[in-house]
Formats: sequence, C-alpha cells, structure tokens
Amino acid sequence: MCRDFAGLFDPRRTTGVANTRCDADGVEGGFFELLFTCHVNHEAIGMPEARIILGHATIYLATAPKSNRAYKAIDAALEDVKLGRTLPVPMHLRDGHYKGAKNLGNGDGYLYPHDFEGGFVPQRCLEGGRQYYEPTTHGLEGRIKERLDFFRQQWEKAKQDTAK
Repeated sequence: MCRDFAGLFDPRRTTGVANTRCDADGVEGGFFELLFTCHVNHEAIGMPEARIILGHATIYLATAPKSNRAYKAIDAALEDVKLGRTLPVPMHLRDGHYKGAKNLGNGDGYLYPHDFEGGFVPQRCLEGGRQYYEPTTHGLEGRIKERLDFFRQQWEKAKQDTAK
C-alpha cells in the first residue's frame, strides 16, 4: 500500500480487500462507512494528507476479525444460478400489487414479520432451499450467528407446535 502513496493510491483497493479477503464489515460493523469516509476525505484533501486517514483504515482492516463467509455464500449462490439450480419463488412472496396478481394467487398468505413479536414469522421463504451463509463466531458475525440460531430454534418450535 505504501508503494501506492507515491500518488497512485486508489481507496477502492482497500474496499476490495475488505470485501474479498476478510468480509470485515460483516464481522466488524461500520467498516464500509469508515472506507467511504476514507475515500471522501482522500478526494477532498488529497495526498499527502490523506495518507494518515488511509493508514488508519489499513490498520483497522489488518486487525479486524476475519471471515470470508459472506463472500463464499454469494459465490455459491451465483454458481447455483449459473448451473440452473434454482427454485420457484413461493406464491406468498410473489408481488401481489399489480393488476391481476391476486387472481394468480401472488402474495396470498404472506405474513408480515413486523406484525409479529420479535419480527419472526415461522413461514418458509423457499421450500427445499439451500443454506448458503454459515457465519463464524468472530466479532459482529458471532452476533449474527446467535440471531440465526435463535430463528432456527423458533422455526423448529413452530413446526412442532403445528404438528401437534
């Protein structure tokens, strides 16, 4: 990066590193806001003053908890699409706002999560769907994992209650 300080630095490279190598924002929230601020300041004040801001962003990125799980998840999903491994969108999730949509059954049975305690609705979004994202326990991603685990427990509880 210091080689780039000779006047060729492009803050997009730091953002690219954050995206492809460590998914720092998913693990340490607010990193992309920091990078955006870094980019704006680089444009506004230019070099050599911006080197200090860029140095802070580099240190933050280098020391942030690491994960590439979001990166791997989107690549796996894109690969499935490329290979034609897709599933139809369930009727309750299809757009029901255009003329004739209701006649097709679009939107029927949709449960609005905001109307339910905790924002959780035990409703399938994709039957037989694949789980792409497997979070780590690092940083913010650990909290995301806790929420996903909680939602999965709620889903299992709702399935058991329905089966009774």
